[in-house]
Amino acid sequence: MGYLALYRQWRPQVFKEVVGQGHVVRTLRNALTAHRFGHAYLFAGPRGTGKTSIAKILAKAVNCQHPQQGEPCNRCICCEQISAGTSLDVLEIDAASNRGIDEIRDLREKVKLAPATSRYRVYIIDEVHMLTAEAFNALLKTLEEPPPHAVFILATTEPQRLPLTILSRCQRLDFRRLNGEEMEERLREVAAANGAKVHPEAIRFLARMAGGGMRDALSLLDQCLTYAGQEVSLFDVREMLGVVDAELLIELAAAVLQKDFSRILLLIDGGMAAGKDVRRMAGDLAGLFRDVLMFKLCKDEHLLTFPIEITRGHDLAEKFSLDHLVGIIDELCRIEGEMKWSAYPRVLLETTLLKVAEGTGRVDIKAMAERISSLEQQLNDLRLGWPGGTTNRPPVKTPEAGRALAAKPAADSAISGNLKSRWGEILEGVKKAKITTYAFLVEAELVEEYTGEVVLGFKTGHTFHKERIEQAENRQVVEQVMQNVAGHPVRVKCRMQAVPEPPAAKKPEPEPGEGIFDLVAEVFDQAGR
Repeated sequence: MGYLALYRQWRPQVFKEVVGQGHVVRTLRNALTAHRFGHAYLFAGPRGTGKTSIAKILAKAVNCQHPQQGEPCNRCICCEQISAGTSLDVLEIDAASNRGIDEIRDLREKVKLAPATSRYRVYIIDEVHMLTAEAFNALLKTLEEPPPHAVFILATTEPQRLPLTILSRCQRLDFRRLNGEEMEERLREVAAANGAKVHPEAIRFLARMAGGGMRDALSLLDQCLTYAGQEVSLFDVREMLGVVDAELLIELAAAVLQKDFSRILLLIDGGMAAGKDVRRMAGDLAGLFRDVLMFKLCKDEHLLTFPIEITRGHDLAEKFSLDHLVGIIDELCRIEGEMKWSAYPRVLLETTLLKVAEGTGRVDIKAMAERISSLEQQLNDLRLGWPGGTTNRPPVKTPEAGRALAAKPAADSAISGNLKSRWGEILEGVKKAKITTYAFLVEAELVEEYTGEVVLGFKTGHTFHKERIEQAENRQVVEQVMQNVAGHPVRVKCRMQAVPEPPAAKKPEPEPGEGIFDLVAEVFDQAGR
């Protein structure tokens, strides 16, 4: 056989070689030492954390002819056959490709057969959550009362998808993601054994990019050694993975802070010219702002994703406010998902960064609190100017005046507010029903609502979106979702919506104290946006 990948070369062969799953290893070794191991285990956890590797070690341990404190000897015929994958008594089944009831019925027949050369027949079913409901039902009885020579080990990354009847018949062991220190130590060990010199920052970056999976970390290291040879730097790792350069990201963050709009656009263009993926750029930029947030709140370097210089990180953290950072991260995470469906992802990133730089749609909570406090003080001062609480107060409008104000044209009450107030729920329903329809509908707003009919308005420049919603297949999706929300059939009409300038009108003289109430209303209106 040719070259063997690093993650296969370094697959643990005994329990003591397993990294980061001490609680699982201790449970299994104690069960084996006390001869109390179960007939069915469920290994649940993220990918690359050692579920299948520990399943094979357990298969060797229960069949080993010379076990030592729960560890397989790796020298007897059973251990050697299982390690080589030639044992007839250890069957590894991929549930993703053998998920039907016929395969499980075949398994039920084979499980009755006695082991060929070992003490137990071990069935390792990987990705067990992929089995069909019928297959699970067929497996139930066998899993509950298997023959005395059978041991089942189920492995899954999504235990929540398993029926409760399956979960109740297994001993569940949860695997955790490995922390950075455990992965870095293992990567250094593997690199040294291969005679490679890997920069410490590169080791740390590989561990973070692996997301807690040792298999992914070893695969990335293998790829780096192939790319850069026996000496790997942080630059090599970033180039190989296509990660956006940290310096570019820091410059983008500084441009957002300084509201340098032209610099923002030029930096994005530079990243695109260097061949960087725009979605990756948005994700990496969100990661950088997250690191700035960590600098601001925790000041712990171990929580960082990108290798930022300490002084630059603290400098950015001091200049960004907390609510501004949270708003930027929220916007970048939102558009990263939308980019997958957008025909112009670059434009989406550019406009988003320009918006967060300008601060559009962002409410400064601290400034708002100070404004409200100031208005409260003005209100108190104003009340003190009304002796007795009644003498100098503004006159109360008469019922006749109130009725005159209430006399509005019927057209003004066309919008009942039932569907308009639930527009967000309608958008979410359309998004779940058909994402492409949602992409067109998100540019509309509900402008008129009558009994059984609504009118959607599209602003100038969104004619394409209007035409798409008017197509039968998209309009039917929207009407069906609105019917589900309203509880009755709804017909949808579309029109282009101009934004007229409000006519200039002479403002009436404010009554005493009326201006302060307008200010309060304005502040709370802004806070509610």
